[in-house]
Amino acid sequence: RDRAAEALITDIHGDVEGRDPAEDAWSDRQLDDILVEFERLRTLSKSTTQVTFRDLSRLRLNPNSNATIQRMRSDPLTGKEVTKVSLASGDFYALLNQLSDNDSFEIDVPGIKTTTDSSDFWIKNDADTARFVNYDDSTLDIDAGANQVSLGIDEGVVITADGKAHKTEALDRAVLAQPLDGSDVYGQAVALTWNEFPEAAGYWLEVAGDPGFNRMITTEWGLKDISYRAEALEPGLHYWRVAALDTLGLPGKWSETRQFDLRVDTTPPFLTLFAPADGVIVEQAQIDILGASEKGV
Repeated sequence: RDRAAEALITDIHGDVEGRDPAEDAWSDRQLDDILVEFERLRTLSKSTTQVTFRDLSRLRLNPNSNATIQRMRSDPLTGKEVTKVSLASGDFYALLNQLSDNDSFEIDVPGIKTTTDSSDFWIKNDADTARFVNYDDSTLDIDAGANQVSLGIDEGVVITADGKAHKTEALDRAVLAQPLDGSDVYGQAVALTWNEFPEAAGYWLEVAGDPGFNRMITTEWGLKDISYRAEALEPGLHYWRVAALDTLGLPGKWSETRQFDLRVDTTPPFLTLFAPADGVIVEQAQIDILGASEKGV
């Protein structure tokens, strides 16, 4: 017999609230909180959260998103995981575990149903449009009443409230500029820059504390400039990437991921003078000065 499974909040950045079936009102959610069937989850402004399911599939809700876990079932005999999530508003990025062909994952937005073998896709729902982008070889199938759309790798679609579907190719990778991969950065802020993408209407930037982007630090959607100053960062390794947004509001393929090491140094650099010696007398109008200090001064 199928039994109810559970999901876990594995990352929180900012303010995240939940409401399980037994609660009368929304309440704060914390890291490692357990989510149950029919539980609602929402992120507030400048906030993100990641939900990890029993099969290690991950959903990252971006700012101002509202989703409901409709179904989480696990068959103890077959090991099959059946998961269904409804996105009321906002957007999320999904990385699903496709190790088992028996697992089933469904995403619903109002009036639209999806089924997928894809392990890498993005969905956004707002008042009058639903947007989908598939980044995986496997298809993302969308049933929007009169329209049935199947998205292959790096394809996206916008479905409007009147049922019209506009399918397109996702934009190519953005190219990062500075800082270079593996750079040491001093202070509590860093200027992140990337090359201008001619077809881009904006950019999506992510900064995380790990290369898998499981510990989000900064998420900025719709940036118009090709630079962003990330401030109030903690010392340590940081990872960042950028995606170009097309005129339909669909994110393209992620850029490469770069790493920088943020260091806080409050000690002035040393400076040692070797030549000329103290008190030396010279008879020419030119002199060589030799000294040493820290690297990067």
